[in-house]
Amino acid sequence: MPSPFVVDLDGTLIRTDLLYQSLFLFIKQKPLQLIAPFFWISKGKSHLKTELAHRVSIDISVLPYDTAVIALIKGERAKNRQIILATASHKIYADQIAKHLNLFDRVVATDGTRNFSSYAKRDFLVEEFGNGGFDYAGNSHADIPVWESAGKAYIVNPERGVEKRALKKGNVERIIKSPSNQFGVWLKALRPHQWIKNLLIFVPLLAAHELINCSALLSGLLGFVFFHYALRVFISLMIFWISRMIVIIRENVTECLLQEPYPSKQVYLPSLCCLFFLLPVHCCLCLGASALFWGYTILQHLRILLF
Repeated sequence: MPSPFVVDLDGTLIRTDLLYQSLFLFIKQKPLQLIAPFFWISKGKSHLKTELAHRVSIDISVLPYDTAVIALIKGERAKNRQIILATASHKIYADQIAKHLNLFDRVVATDGTRNFSSYAKRDFLVEEFGNGGFDYAGNSHADIPVWESAGKAYIVNPERGVEKRALKKGNVERIIKSPSNQFGVWLKALRPHQWIKNLLIFVPLLAAHELINCSALLSGLLGFVFFHYALRVFISLMIFWISRMIVIIRENVTECLLQEPYPSKQVYLPSLCCLFFLLPVHCCLCLGASALFWGYTILQHLRILLF
């Protein structure tokens, strides 16, 4: 009998993370309970996932499924292999996804007592099927222990450094990398075409024939970089990112927004979450840069008036 084929969920079968999805949906729906997840995580990650799963519903039908992985599963299923969905996401979500796709014979996932990830996942699979008695498809550093005990490793859109670590084990059967131009996507997300209007700050210098005046030119450069870009453009971009992230979490994919980098899932949701939590730091830096610019400008004018 062929060995079972085990598939991870977050970052492998779907190009997002259900923990982030459910967490931000919870914050959006119940902002007054913002502090609750901190109490839940203090009791363990599995407890956090359980609380979120019982409070937040996710539309499973519109999640960003990786078509290459689905094709791989169908191919292995055609070989009469047992297909298992093994995920650190909560079992409520995992069962819904398995029912929606109708590709899995069994689901093992996080419940209220254990976080089914990394070594916990490996120990369970080894106990069930023996060392090397299963093949496994994953994407993250947490999957390395599972691949070490798997017969064959399938690497899907690996995180940075994962592919190199996995190849050292010598059991990599296939590497799947879905097309993704992250540099181009992030460049589009930064909307550089909006920066062009900031060049207007140099028009007075040009009109006054002061472009060769080092002091005036420095003031203009400080104004362009610190005030127009850092304070106005950057903060507006962060607000835009947050609004797009809410759209992703609420609607996942909508036909009217498929041309945007965010709903099309080309920018990974955890990356946007990191930007969200770094927003206060960025705002402070931008305000400080703006204060530096205005302080320098005021000192320049005082110097002219007094001397």
